Amino acid sequence: MCRMLVAVGEFSSSKLFDAAIAMAKDQTQDHERNATLGKGSFKHQDGWGISYLDPQGKWRRFKSEAAIYDDVQVQWFRSLKTKYLMIHIRYAKGSVPALKNNHPSYIERNDVGEFVFCHNGYVPSEINYCPSFKTKSETDSEQIFFQILSLSKNKGIGESVSECVSLLDTPHGTNVILSSKDKSYVMVKESEARRYYTMHIGSNERCTIVSSEVLLGHDEFIWVEAPESTVFTLDHRNLNVSACKNMQIGNQMSGLQ
Repeated sequence: MCRMLVAVGEFSSSKLFDAAIAMAKDQTQDHERNATLGKGSFKHQDGWGISYLDPQGKWRRFKSEAAIYDDVQVQWFRSLKTKYLMIHIRYAKGSVPALKNNHPSYIERNDVGEFVFCHNGYVPSEINYCPSFKTKSETDSEQIFFQILSLSKNKGIGESVSECVSLLDTPHGTNVILSSKDKSYVMVKESEARRYYTMHIGSNERCTIVSSEVLLGHDEFIWVEAPESTVFTLDHRNLNVSACKNMQIGNQMSGLQ
């Protein structure tokens, strides 16, 4: 169970970290996990990580075991200049808090390509993937990543994400974000805890964000709920979001059709 976001375009990294810290502190949204004790009672304190593209277009990553709201290392990235930023904040379930278990995951292989990945959810059942992929963590998240990549050897990435997530045997919700340098693929699996697992898409003329929650400090964005049980893509070049059923969400959105 985690909070995560990806931002593409022109944005303030500092404002995104402020919003991510607010999510980690459980200050942003009412949902099923804080329904009894209220906001602030379900903190995500088991580490954090980021992936971003540097000015040369190379993936860079950073992970920390500290709670993001207590970590002075956040200051290193507030002035970050990039057109792509993924932030993941962990609440450990199914594996212990540890640096190796933090997201995002990264891979570069000739047979599948180069991707970063993050996940929100918990899958207690077995996840199958090609044995050529060697896990470095104890998480179900890395196994989901590898299953998607295994499937992608014989079909497109979007179809692979859809097949993998749709077949996951879990009563909990599952959200995934898989990004290449040009495009992000996102899927939201339906859940009994719908408010907690619903993803949100925010957009203005210069930036599109996909996030676990509507972000504080981003009131100038138009926000809509992401569709469930559908893979949608975020094009990093034109900031457009496309979903199945010919759904198009431009970089100034009035809602999902």
